[in-house]
Amino acid sequence: MRFADNLFGHQFCPLFTASTYCLALRFFLHLHPVRRAMPHKWRSAPIADGAVHRQQHQPAPPPPPQWANNGWPPPREDKQSTLSRYWTNEKTAKDQGRGGLASGAVGGTSVGGARHLPSNYHQLKRVCRDRGLLFDDPDFPSTTRSLYANKKPANLGGPITWLRPHDICQRPTFIANGASRFDVEQGELGDPWLLAAISSLTLTPRFLDRVVPPDQTFDLHYCGLFRFRFWHFGDWVEVVIDDKLPTVRGKLVYLHSSDPQEFWAALLEKAYAKLYGNYENLHAGFTTKALQDLTGGIVQSFCLSQQDKFLTYQVLNSAVPRSTLLIASISFGEKESSSSAGGKQPRALRLRNGLMSQTAYSVTGLARVRSSNRGEVPLVRLRNPWGRGEWSGPWSERSWEWDSLSERDKELLSVRVRNEGEFWMSFEDFSKQFTHLDLVHIGPDDWMNEPALHSKKPWRAVLARRRWRAGYNAGGGPHYLETTAMNPQFFVQIPRTAATSSKCHVVVSVTQHYETRDGLLVLGKQKKMGAGGCAGGGAGGSAINRAMHAIGFAVYEVPPNVNRLTAHFVAEHKPLDVTNHSVAREVVTFFTLPPGDYVVVPQTGIAHCEGKFLLRIFTDEHSNIWEVNEDNMIFRNVAAEGFEDGFKHPEVRSSFSKLAVKYPTEIDAAILMKILKNYNCFRSTANSVDLARPVSVSSNVGSPSGCCANVPCFNSLMGSEKPPSLELCKSLIMLRDFNISGKINLIDVPALLHTLHFWRVAFSKYDRAHGGKTSSYNLRPILWESGLTVSNKVLECLVLRFAKNRVLTAEAFVMALVRLHLAHERYLSIDSKMKGSPLSLEEVMSNYHLPLGSLLL
Repeated sequence: MRFADNLFGHQFCPLFTASTYCLALRFFLHLHPVRRAMPHKWRSAPIADGAVHRQQHQPAPPPPPQWANNGWPPPREDKQSTLSRYWTNEKTAKDQGRGGLASGAVGGTSVGGARHLPSNYHQLKRVCRDRGLLFDDPDFPSTTRSLYANKKPANLGGPITWLRPHDICQRPTFIANGASRFDVEQGELGDPWLLAAISSLTLTPRFLDRVVPPDQTFDLHYCGLFRFRFWHFGDWVEVVIDDKLPTVRGKLVYLHSSDPQEFWAALLEKAYAKLYGNYENLHAGFTTKALQDLTGGIVQSFCLSQQDKFLTYQVLNSAVPRSTLLIASISFGEKESSSSAGGKQPRALRLRNGLMSQTAYSVTGLARVRSSNRGEVPLVRLRNPWGRGEWSGPWSERSWEWDSLSERDKELLSVRVRNEGEFWMSFEDFSKQFTHLDLVHIGPDDWMNEPALHSKKPWRAVLARRRWRAGYNAGGGPHYLETTAMNPQFFVQIPRTAATSSKCHVVVSVTQHYETRDGLLVLGKQKKMGAGGCAGGGAGGSAINRAMHAIGFAVYEVPPNVNRLTAHFVAEHKPLDVTNHSVAREVVTFFTLPPGDYVVVPQTGIAHCEGKFLLRIFTDEHSNIWEVNEDNMIFRNVAAEGFEDGFKHPEVRSSFSKLAVKYPTEIDAAILMKILKNYNCFRSTANSVDLARPVSVSSNVGSPSGCCANVPCFNSLMGSEKPPSLELCKSLIMLRDFNISGKINLIDVPALLHTLHFWRVAFSKYDRAHGGKTSSYNLRPILWESGLTVSNKVLECLVLRFAKNRVLTAEAFVMALVRLHLAHERYLSIDSKMKGSPLSLEEVMSNYHLPLGSLLL
């Protein structure tokens, strides 16, 4: 058994059965953790719409001479195997169940289409109950360190003391029965933007139940321990806290419920402060950040004062009927900053028109009415979750505009107003009075779990967890013409159907990995400077901003025959849309696309910046979305061709027959290295024209002073004066070492030269300086020139193993090609002997980037 010989270094007996072979193979996997970890990290979860994850098949036969895709191979057949896809609608909600998890969702459970990472809540609660103790959180102590890090809060008439709810009132409750759960007050030091985010969940109470588990109480099994959940980079993380709260003279100074005996809001804010380090860090937040942390949706923010009114109405008209929450608010900008200079946060104020500042109004509907003197007027329906702060201007219930409507129109508009605090106002007044509009696009899993959203049209969603890696796919923005096409690419195909005959609404979000500041939840290491010298923020930015990059994405419209963007394509075609690259944790665009083919390219503003990112694409109509990838296949096996054609020329046979006099019939890597180093026929006399000629040798090979007329020497093949390394010679030996003896026949040497020559020609096309080096970003096109295609995962492994500082040498390239050819050979051997390999071709090839000694010799 050839592969078994390769693993263990000796021959197996003829009774080596298939079951024994499987045990040996699994023993080999146990010895190499990298091979075991790969499937969990890179295999995608089951796809909800019925697509099946397909393992790699055998190498396909050679393609036709002309490629339709600018010289690139055809796309993968399994276009959805690398993404997590979850979508639903009213007809298939029961059949689909929960959607697919993100790739690598190991060790957690699904919560709303994302991973739920468990905490030690139950263990801590059991320990406290067994010992009869109240939980005291050592990670978020009841000291000033949990309140602030830089600026001390304003004097509130007394020192801040930490008290448990039982010390504040006699009968505390987590959630008061019969009271409005959303009746929350800001407090002297509370955060208006967090309060606004909480109040925006009035229409989706189950979202708040996910953040605030309602099965917590101060009565049964009370031990001073509570838990809350927040969304972070695609995961729902659980934060546990004790119930000690900051007070002044026995009263809560931060966020709290209007009912003095209800404490869920105050405890929620404490858990949120723990997530971000301390209470002070919450003061610099934004409603958009809190909305995402509480809902897990894609959040998009508009400043209405800087937005065109027509575009604003188009956004409202597109978002209202879909599974998107719309939150409008009024903020005073500079006045807000001045009022918070003393340490206190700005409070909600009632304006003369009845509206409230620092309050989240939910946009719940649109309508058009005909006025006697104004013609057709667009109206916007809003709701204040507190039941107060209603609009008293035009089109309110007591305005003359309302009285001028017909009784039928009044009845229709009144029926649509279902809740207290809900009212109509004209779109013109809406765009003037409100300063900010936030859109929260809800995924299909959450849509299915929230009955309040079932009247809205759900989104179809695709999610991908990927990373930018310098030298592999961190190509930078569109102005980096040579490398931007190396970024991850995702194909969006909007078919021409009756539903998408006009346009399809699309939401694209790119979220980079971000960190919580000084909190218990350690989500990465701070980096002041990114890879390649790219900094995330300016000198005056925070540590978190400096650790983040300017991110964005570009959308290209491509013709039907283009499946992957190339450097030539991006140089000739401008993107259909490019976001402004900004140092933010998420960049979002909500737009419409006609039927056609598009490629979305997530990217950093500067090339060579490394980091993880989360891509989410929502569409409201049927669409096909897949990551641009290739199959692992050899469509031209030059190594096999060389060994078959190496001795067709008589002069080749004559020349190498003289070598047989000096060297044995079988040579090892050391002798091969000596042959390549010592004989002039392998030294540099060839120019770039010689590299294009067929490989042949002259009769003066045997003479030490002779030189081949047409054969490029080893140095010219490698493009440098560096002699061949022993490791490279071992790799070349392995191409013909069928018996795993470490030796090959001497007559195989001209065939090796034939193969080296072909590979060098492919490499020289991207070796512009003719120094035997090129950028590692060019590895994919060079491999194609050499007759191979590899998947994204395999390409990344090759770059990690064979490139250094984003530079690929010719010798490293040859060694990579040898590994790829051997991986194909070993996989076919396993597949034929076992009648179905437990490993995919990608898994086998991903491990061939390891040193030879750990795998083969």
